[in-house]
Amino acid sequence: MSIIGHITVAQVTLIPDAAFEEVLIDLGIDSDGEINGQVLTSDIENVTELDLNFNFSLQSLTGIQDFTSLESLILHHTSITDLDVSQNLQLKILNCSSTWLTELDLSHNILLEELYAGNGYDVGPFNEITELDLSNNPNIKIIQAHNDYALDVINLKNGNNSNAMIINVSFESPEPVSPDYVYNAVCIQVDDEEAAQNNAYPYSEWNIDDLYVEVSLLENCTLGMSQIKEQTVTIYPNPANDRVYFDVPDGLTIDAVQLFDVMGRQVKEITAAAVSVSGLEAGTYFIKIFSGSKVQTEKLIVQ
Repeated sequence: MSIIGHITVAQVTLIPDAAFEEVLIDLGIDSDGEINGQVLTSDIENVTELDLNFNFSLQSLTGIQDFTSLESLILHHTSITDLDVSQNLQLKILNCSSTWLTELDLSHNILLEELYAGNGYDVGPFNEITELDLSNNPNIKIIQAHNDYALDVINLKNGNNSNAMIINVSFESPEPVSPDYVYNAVCIQVDDEEAAQNNAYPYSEWNIDDLYVEVSLLENCTLGMSQIKEQTVTIYPNPANDRVYFDVPDGLTIDAVQLFDVMGRQVKEITAAAVSVSGLEAGTYFIKIFSGSKVQTEKLIVQ
């Protein structure tokens, strides 16, 4: 008679960001209670809600792919620069407002209903997402993208434009301005351009907050879109190890410059024509440039 033994090796998910794993421990999700760069996959695969709110130390969400039951992910005010939720197919609510994102791929999240991807006005981090492609998200009902000065396009050609749509692309103003002042232009691509332009149903029922923004509801954003983008300031050199200078187009003036680290902490605020970075630790920073009513944010690498 022979006896065959069976050894079961528990599957683990790698969590290289210690700040991420520490939150999982604090929430009682990581059962071993130790920061060791991993978590049992069985600990996370049935988690439906994950709140990482106001965790400025959080910079990477590697491991989020194994949260396969996740329906709500809150990343408000974290320092992430990229986000991959392509494996989170049950996701319905995503709050990634006030992070350092420049792009966001939601093409796999067909159940998504609510997206929050805007910014505060004067406190970082700051998203600079130029396009929100929601053409594969037929269930989307809420889009909050206020104070994203880079946003140009929201693609809502998803075949299910319903009347229950709430969109916020408004800007906060540091001081009172004329009611007809425009900071930016955002084109919203829709299923039925003719109905949208005639303010017919369902677009007549849409709730769009567009303070200081010119919004067009179109099928094709390359047609009929007002080009009111202002010129931008260029920073150089980048990467830098001593001083950073500004190339300012004619007609623009720089009123103030703020420098933030990846954790959203303001490092410097100056009004000079250049920024000294010689005393800063090497890494990624973000420069926020105030020019009249325009606010521009640029990524800066310090060597």
